[in-house]
Amino acid sequence: AGRITLNTALLAVLGGHISQFLYLFASMRRDFSVRPRKEVVGKILSLSIFNVLTQPASLIASLDVPLISYVIGNLAVAYYTVVNTFSNLVAYSYVLARGLLPTMLQTDEERVHLRSIEESLRLVLLLGVPSLVGVLFLAPNLLYLFRPEYAVAGDVLRLASFSALIGSISGALGDALQGVERVDIEGKPLREVARSRIFKVFMLGYLRLAVGFPILIGVVTAMRDPLGAALFARGAWLMGDIAVLIVLAIWTRKLVDYRKMGAIVLKYLVGSLPAAIVAWLINPLKIREALLALTLAGAIYFAIIYLLDSWFRRHVAMLFSRLKKG
Repeated sequence: AGRITLNTALLAVLGGHISQFLYLFASMRRDFSVRPRKEVVGKILSLSIFNVLTQPASLIASLDVPLISYVIGNLAVAYYTVVNTFSNLVAYSYVLARGLLPTMLQTDEERVHLRSIEESLRLVLLLGVPSLVGVLFLAPNLLYLFRPEYAVAGDVLRLASFSALIGSISGALGDALQGVERVDIEGKPLREVARSRIFKVFMLGYLRLAVGFPILIGVVTAMRDPLGAALFARGAWLMGDIAVLIVLAIWTRKLVDYRKMGAIVLKYLVGSLPAAIVAWLINPLKIREALLALTLAGAIYFAIIYLLDSWFRRHVAMLFSRLKKG
């Protein structure tokens, strides 16, 4: 009695999706009363071809799980996929950073673009760096909370978390490139849009696939140890993610001050390490202990960042000011 079953978990997820749909529907109800313009619809449909062109890369990449399952077995799949529960938390910072993309789309001012790009990257790093450091210290503990048998897959989770943070940074950089592009807004022909950075960013999925998937196939072919196969398969995708990040860093070198970003990463590492050490000393093996470790680590991290980072102090002050007014 009182235990959470698979059915109740699925019902909770379904309820969340229904709630999200109802909220979005209510938010857009005024838009449904506006008659769509033919030229706008045509433009949207023509640009959506880029999404269609990226689908083969996504579909081929999704074959990793059935391939591992067929050749090595379901235990390898369990080690390979269970880490997604926690590595996705590292990538959550990118969801917040995407909120700055509309700012770039609304103006042609370079100064606004550069500021929005920096703010976006700062948000990704502010949450992504401590999340990654926490996983590096506590990977076995986190998996133990899920199921004790999975604790041995700590290194798999660490690699997956590196991929998640790199993917988040790449996502922010890709949004930056697309946000400063104007050929789609200016009504240029589709052929000209296809030569722009918008198309190039969409096609980066094929670069990740070209680097990561052959390595993954080699791993699956050569290895029979479930844990080792899961680890090296994650490493294969990490190589693909690094390749994408390198290309994006080259394309955005005029938009991003990477020396400044390096100094910001260093600040967040300085704040993350003491917080992670405290959580590691607690050695959480139960949900209650994990919540205590998370609370203490979060308080320590943000206290240190408040002292070190003027940007963070300014945003905290703005937040409290808005709360007082509201």
